[in-house]
Amino acid sequence: MTRRAIGIAALLSMAIMVIVTWPSQYQLETALYRVNADETRTALVNGATVSVGDHLVLDVSATIPLYVYVFNEDSAGNGWGLFPLASQDHENPLLGGVVHTLPALEDRELTWTVDSANTVERIHILAYPERDERVEASFAALPEAQLAATGFEPRGVGRLSVHEPVPKVSAAAIIQLSRELTDDSEMRSGTWYRVIELDNPKK
Repeated sequence: MTRRAIGIAALLSMAIMVIVTWPSQYQLETALYRVNADETRTALVNGATVSVGDHLVLDVSATIPLYVYVFNEDSAGNGWGLFPLASQDHENPLLGGVVHTLPALEDRELTWTVDSANTVERIHILAYPERDERVEASFAALPEAQLAATGFEPRGVGRLSVHEPVPKVSAAAIIQLSRELTDDSEMRSGTWYRVIELDNPKK
């Protein structure tokens, strides 16, 4: 084989490797729904209204395995972990090529329930191809994630449905980290971050 042919073969090999391993080359679809009493679904887009008692689910599908984190932020800036939690069937990374319906709790309570009126709710969805310990640590600091680790079964989107007082934790740290991972291509390639803001008016 000539030197030129060897060089071309090497370049082709490198190109194939880049195509195969480049982590940003994937498709991700997410959709938030209200589950109605008759089991039908109503899509919830940015600006939609939810009420106490509404049951919510999130469909997530991607072409490759992804680490997905979902958390709720209330009007005061407090954060609550929604996914992944110890009591849920699914865990990270979510497999590619499959539609995952979250939260998927083990006892078949398959929804998050809005259990308090809170003016506004923000559902944050963060996804990326490779594990990041900083995100894991920030998510683990949120109250529902802490309680789920002890065996408590989380349900609320507005706030937790628990009898004992639960400490409030600002969502600022994990929101800032999510933005940094998305904005700085040198820190993370292929990070996907979306915020869905819902009206949750007090009556």
